[in-house]
Amino acid sequence: MKYKLVLVAITIMALMSTFVYVGAETETTSLSPGDNPGNIIDNPWAHLFTTTPTTTPEPTTTEEPTTTDVPTIPDTTTPESTTASVVTVVIDGVDCGTVQPGGSFTLPAVARYGYLVGDKLYKPGSTIENISSESGTLAIDSINSIEMEMANGAAIRIDGLAGIRFLTQIKSIKTCDNREVKNCLNNTSVFKCKTLLVTSETYFDELSEELTLEEIENVSCTNYLNLENTGWYKDVVGYYCAGIINIKQANWTRDFVARGYIEMNFEGGDEEIEYADFNATAGPPFRNIKGVAQAIKNTPSEYNALTEDEKARVDTYASYED
Repeated sequence: MKYKLVLVAITIMALMSTFVYVGAETETTSLSPGDNPGNIIDNPWAHLFTTTPTTTPEPTTTEEPTTTDVPTIPDTTTPESTTASVVTVVIDGVDCGTVQPGGSFTLPAVARYGYLVGDKLYKPGSTIENISSESGTLAIDSINSIEMEMANGAAIRIDGLAGIRFLTQIKSIKTCDNREVKNCLNNTSVFKCKTLLVTSETYFDELSEELTLEEIENVSCTNYLNLENTGWYKDVVGYYCAGIINIKQANWTRDFVARGYIEMNFEGGDEEIEYADFNATAGPPFRNIKGVAQAIKNTPSEYNALTEDEKARVDTYASYED
């Protein structure tokens, strides 16, 4: 499957990402979770999360029997303990004291989004219980800032069923000491990257220009999709796409808009949501299939790089009249 993405009017790129079907027999005049049979149709990055390195076992050797009768002397030495007597707590590279093995440590209430301890996320000011002593050091990273923005553009599908999708860009996740720790997003049990997608009518008429889960719940909105990411765009951690396909011809001029967000799941069951900003100049990325196709045609270097079949599809989209 091929797509073309138009960003900031003229920049066009190819995208590969996750999409979700909307029922083929349903006119796409509204969006509803009930219309979505849940078929993930593109998942080229699944191997990033499932690949397990394999190792070759060492060959088994058989020792030659000894010909002399030497009595075995039992080893009476005490093996060296691998358990540390105390555990040093290190936050963002700074020694913050020690605790006894099996003890607890109360985190500072400084980092905006909490503290990452191994594969678990703790809220600011919360307590880590039953600390392990195996390594002797408990290394902790703060999560203090998140920079994320919706790309000013959308992709259209240029083979197969008509579709449109949007790109969320999580550009940076930093600690209190300004270190980049964006790879923590690969921990999908803690960080779930998702996208809300609605029509422009829903955005203005039902949600009052507030595309958030909170507003969707407040107004009991049902015309939306909430799509969870399963892989990274061009293998860049934090960049991911979501959208809708099988859009009926009558809706090729209908504007859609999307907003990505991170769902952070803390130890203890609490969660926090951080939403992507819209482009400061352009605002929300309202796009329709016809408009994106016209932008592709208006960029000769990109349009001329398409195959004849792809050009014909773009031409069909671009020339469509209601």
